[in-house]
Amino acid sequence: MDMAEVLMGLFMIVYYLVIIVFGVAMYVLSGLGLMKMAKTCGLAHPWMGFVPYANTYLLGKLAEQNPTPGKKSWPWRHIALIGQIVVTALTLAMTFWMLGDVLATVMSGAEFTEYDALSLVGGTLAFAAPISLLSTAYSVAVYIIYWKVFSLFAPRNTAVIFLVLTILAGLAPIFLFILRNKQPQNRPAPTDPDSQTW
Repeated sequence: MDMAEVLMGLFMIVYYLVIIVFGVAMYVLSGLGLMKMAKTCGLAHPWMGFVPYANTYLLGKLAEQNPTPGKKSWPWRHIALIGQIVVTALTLAMTFWMLGDVLATVMSGAEFTEYDALSLVGGTLAFAAPISLLSTAYSVAVYIIYWKVFSLFAPRNTAVIFLVLTILAGLAPIFLFILRNKQPQNRPAPTDPDSQTW
């Protein structure tokens, strides 16, 4: 093994470590931000900020605290949670279908032919189209939710900047953490209908 291969191996190890540390840091910042914001708004179960899927539900509950004037709030918590579950389930189904198809061909001892490749591509495209549409719709809903949460805790101009940077660079966890000690800009949040149960 020459020096170039060793350096490339070290680079890959460092690269993946940085990604893991960054991911954990963003998760913790998001959890801390959501938990403190939920406490400030008097929402039940602020600890959900650290639980996968439940944190999306809690984010939607925060968005519901900032309804459009004169209109009843959409059920953002349900939209966020159901959307995340559906997109995850479809993505996993596609992944397992692809792996199962490849493994079935390999395990049978048959040669992987052009027909097998075309079948795999066709099946992938059949899965990918609805997943792509649902993912896009879900992303739009999530950005609306972030906008409502940011504008609840920050002045309008700041909320716009935070939303743009969230869309372009995925920095929402940092902004949730920054806003965690702010008070809601609007009138006091309505009482949480889930204060007794969830």
